[in-house]
Amino acid sequence: MAALVVTVLLTACSNYSSPAISANQNESQQQGADSQRLEYVIPIPNFPFSQIRQDLVEVEAIQALGIQSTTFGFMPGNFTHPVWSCPSLGLPIPVTDQLSNPSQILPDPNNTYSTNNPGSVIIPQEDPNGIYQGDSTGTNVLCLDSAGVPYDHYNEGYDDTVTATAHWDGTTGQIVVTGAPVMPVCKVKILNAAKHKAEETCVK
Repeated sequence: MAALVVTVLLTACSNYSSPAISANQNESQQQGADSQRLEYVIPIPNFPFSQIRQDLVEVEAIQALGIQSTTFGFMPGNFTHPVWSCPSLGLPIPVTDQLSNPSQILPDPNNTYSTNNPGSVIIPQEDPNGIYQGDSTGTNVLCLDSAGVPYDHYNEGYDDTVTATAHWDGTTGQIVVTGAPVMPVCKVKILNAAKHKAEETCVK
C-alpha cells in the first residue's frame, strides 16, 4: 500500500511539472515562428548606400588630412560670444586622445592562491612624453597664423569648428560661414567584385 502511495505521488509530481516545461517550449516555438514570419513579411532592410557611414568616413578624413577649418573657443557657461577664434586645420583634438595604449596588463600581485594562473590586473601606462594622462575637458586646436604657419591653441572651454572660412556675428550670436565649405574627396575603388572587396580613399 505504501509503495502504491509513493508511486502515485511521484506520478503526480511528474505530471505537474510536465505542463510547465511544455508551456515554455511551446511559447519559445511560437515566438520563433512569429519572428520568422516577421522577418519574411518585414525583412531587415538592405541599403545599397549608407549616408551616416559615409559621413563618418569624411569626418575621419577631415581629422586625418587636416582639412582647412575655422575654430571658435567658448568659456564654460558663456556661449554669448567666443573668447577667441582662428583659422585652423582639421578638428579639435581632446587632450585625452593618445597615440599609445593608455593601459597595460600585468600579473595580479595580490593573487597568491595560484602560481600557474595568478590572474591579471589592468593599470595605467605611461605616455611617450613620460607622464600619465589624466581626465580633462581640454582640447588642442591647430591654428594658423596670418602667414599660414600652424601653432597649437590649448583650450579648456568648448570649441566649435566648421570646415570653411567663417566669422562670429555679434548681432545674431551665430557662426556665419563666409567662404566655400571644404571637404575631403572620397572615392570607392572596387578591388574584387566577386569577393565584395573594395577600398575607399580620401584626399584633400
